[in-house]
Amino acid sequence: SEMCIRDRYVYGVLIDIQDVIMQRLGQLEEDGADEYEMEFEILTQDNLGIIQFFDDDVLLGTEFVETHVSLQREDLLDDYLDAYEDGFVTIIVPDDAYFETVEHIKNELDEAADIYSYSALGIRPTPMAS
Repeated sequence: SEMCIRDRYVYGVLIDIQDVIMQRLGQLEEDGADEYEMEFEILTQDNLGIIQFFDDDVLLGTEFVETHVSLQREDLLDDYLDAYEDGFVTIIVPDDAYFETVEHIKNELDEAADIYSYSALGIRPTPMAS
């Protein structure tokens, strides 16, 4: 829809997802999550980061580290629901997208996912170097 395309550029600043993912992985290690194996990938096209947690090769859960761009993708809810079949789902979003995301997702996912804003986790996003 027209709205989506316009929204994608409203915020103007592309968040450096690699930097955000590195901050998050650092926090997880501090929190003791490194007793699990963690794998992460960055989907550059969607400006999306994904962290998966394993215990002896068993997938425990998935964290989606979202940006304004990634939140616009069509298959957002499918991604979450697919991940939820395999374990816990955590969704981390930019502060100014938090309430919108909660409203949009809670209806669909009910209690299936935990949603946090960047600042709630102490993540400080930096813009992409242009």
